[in-house]
Amino acid sequence: MDTSLIGLFCIVDDFCQVFLPHWQASFAASHGVLSTG
Repeated sequence: MDTSLIGLFCIVDDFCQVFLPHWQASFAASHGVLSTG
């Protein structure tokens, strides 16, 4: 996972604390399909 990119957004925007779970979920889902599907 490109957590560095997500972390960069966290530094720039405080609202990342609200969207971070959604980003991780959507990111894991979109990429997880290739791994588990």
